[in-house]
Amino acid sequence: MALRIRELERIDITYSYYISGILKDKSIDSVIKIMDEDDYFDDYVYLIGTPVELKIDRIEVEFLK
Repeated sequence: MALRIRELERIDITYSYYISGILKDKSIDSVIKIMDEDDYFDDYVYLIGTPVELKIDRIEVEFLK
């Protein structure tokens, strides 16, 4: 199966998602921007500029005023 760039896909009827996008220096450019505030992406600098996919267990959303 080919990797689809910039996609958010729900896994079955769970709260889990696959998020695909382009890895940047401190973020993933997808349908939503995923920021790396804890330096998790530092181990994957060789993938910067390439399509990547993450499995997210749960997305928590907070609406700010």
